[in-house]
Amino acid sequence: MDAEFKKAVVIADQLETEISDMDLGLTYIEIAKMSEFTALKIREQIPMYTGNINPKWKLYDNVVALLKGRVNDG
Repeated sequence: MDAEFKKAVVIADQLETEISDMDLGLTYIEIAKMSEFTALKIREQIPMYTGNINPKWKLYDNVVALLKGRVNDG
């Protein structure tokens, strides 16, 4: 597992934990879907560099892909 993917795992775990800590009575799948939605919204706020994709976009693409996998495996 490369460092960039490990960073994505940490962010995905943090998003799930923070949403879970809100104690909204959500199932794990609902928490994972909310985390995915949040990661997508964060990515939308990161500006694109002219002529180059922002490395943070790649990070959040990895976070979203990881969360989608968790939803599908859950």
